[in-house]
Amino acid sequence: MTPSTLRTREVALSALDFVLIRQLLAQSTHSFDSGMRYEWASCFLPDARCEIVGGKGEGVSTFHGREEIRSIVDLSCACLDTHSTRRWINLPLIEGAGTTARVRAYQMLYSPNTNGSCVVEATATIDCSLRKIAGTWRYAEARVAIDDYDSSAWAAGTLEALDGCGCYTPHIDLSGEPNSVQQADVPLNRELILQALAAFIFYMDSGIAPAKLAALFTEDGLWQMYGVDKLYRGGSWHGEPMEPVYRGRAEIEAFNRSTHSQREPWDRHWGHEPLISIEGDIATAVFPYATILAGTGSQVRPMTSGLFRHRLRRIDGAWLIDECSAFIERAPADVAEVVGEASGRYVGGVA
Repeated sequence: MTPSTLRTREVALSALDFVLIRQLLAQSTHSFDSGMRYEWASCFLPDARCEIVGGKGEGVSTFHGREEIRSIVDLSCACLDTHSTRRWINLPLIEGAGTTARVRAYQMLYSPNTNGSCVVEATATIDCSLRKIAGTWRYAEARVAIDDYDSSAWAAGTLEALDGCGCYTPHIDLSGEPNSVQQADVPLNRELILQALAAFIFYMDSGIAPAKLAALFTEDGLWQMYGVDKLYRGGSWHGEPMEPVYRGRAEIEAFNRSTHSQREPWDRHWGHEPLISIEGDIATAVFPYATILAGTGSQVRPMTSGLFRHRLRRIDGAWLIDECSAFIERAPADVAEVVGEASGRYVGGVA
C-alpha cells in the first residue's frame, strides 16, 4: 500500500480511528506475549497475510490465513526455547485514508527473568496494512523485518567521538495544564501531533527520506542539538566538521542527507509517551528518549539517552515542527566496554 501524504493522513482518519488502531496494536502484542493464539489471530482478517523476515540470513517465512497465523505464536516460543517473551513497540507511525491504513513501528523482543536478568533478543521493524470493516480495524497484511546489522565498528567510532560530550537536561516548565485551551478537536489534534513526532523519528532513523523529514518542519523551522558540540564540530563522526544547529527546510534536509542517509539505520530512537500541551495553533511536546543499537543478541544495547522538546505550529490544518531541541545526556560506560570488546579496543564513555 502506498503511504499517504501528511495532509491526506490528517484529514482522513478520525481521533477514534487512531485510538482503535493503537488498541489493535496493544491487543495483538499482549495476546501474542501471553500465548493466546486465537486472540492473536483474531486481530487479522480471515484472508490476511503475515510475513517474517529473519535476521542472520534466515530468509522469509510467509503465513496465509488465520490458521497459519495462529501457529506463529508456537513457532516463536519454540525458537526461543521459552514461553515468556515480551514485544515492546515504539511510537507508531499511522497513515491512512477511509477504510485503509498503514502502520510502521519499531519492535524490541526481550525475554524477562532469563538467568536472573532481562535479555534483549532482537529488534525489528513492523509494517502493517490495515482495513476497517464494520467499524473494526484488522490487519490485512503484516511484515516483521528482524534487524540484521553488525554495527560494532560504527558504534565504536561514534562512542569515541562522544567522549567528553553530553549535557544535563535543562529545566523545562511542566506546570501548565496540558491542552489548557479547550477545543472540540483537541483529541484529533493530539493524535496528529503524535503522528508528526512518530514520522520525525521514523524518517530520521531510516535515512532514506531526508526530504520527507524536512517537510515535517515549517519553512524556517529550527533543529538544534545540545551536548554534541565535540562530536559534530570535531568532524570525527562524519568526516567533516558540522554545526549542531540547522535553520530552514533546505539546511535540515542537507544535514540529514549527509548524516543519516550515509549509513544503515544501526541505532534507533525510542521515545517515551510525549507530554503534549496545546494552546490554539501552538503546541509543545516533551519526551525522553534513548538511542538503541539495532540487531540481535548482545548487540541490542543503549547508546545514549536524552530529551526532545518540540514546538509545533498548526498551518492550514497541518501540525509542523517549528523548533526541535535535542538534549544529549550521556553514553553508558558499559556500552563502551561491550563495543570495545567487539572492536578490539576500549573506546571510553561519557561520564
